[in-house]
Amino acid sequence: RGKMMQYYTAELWWKINDEDENTRKQAEEEWDRNSLLYQRQFEEVKKRLPRKFIKDFLAREELHDYVILGIAVAKKGKNYSCHLQLTNHAETVILEIDKLKALQIDMETFKYCMMGMISWGYTEFEIISENVMQMAVLCDMQNEMRFQFHSIKLIKQ
Repeated sequence: RGKMMQYYTAELWWKINDEDENTRKQAEEEWDRNSLLYQRQFEEVKKRLPRKFIKDFLAREELHDYVILGIAVAKKGKNYSCHLQLTNHAETVILEIDKLKALQIDMETFKYCMMGMISWGYTEFEIISENVMQMAVLCDMQNEMRFQFHSIKLIKQ
């Protein structure tokens, strides 16, 4: 399986939670460096994403710690779409991803899910081509998802 996350990697997340203080400290420093690098990339990427999506996404701390209630993929004409239903227990939202070009969901284990629920950890966006964006998500320190798409929006339920 290929890595989906470039900056916020599962390996680094594990090290941040390591029992060894030195390992944690080094990992936190690397995480901070990677965060700065990703933020530079994100400044360019967010120019290509819908403003309302960015506003809603950032207002919800990039969906960090939201629980994934459901994932549905459907065919719309010639295209596919994916709807993810998420909650932080105060509100429920739908992440609607349309005109999918690629979808990869690697759920290797539910061992690290909080109370049996898959939690959204960290997100990375990337420009793939003129019309295609990519969103990669690291969940529960172990599981990953990747979506390549033309459009995305966040809808409060």
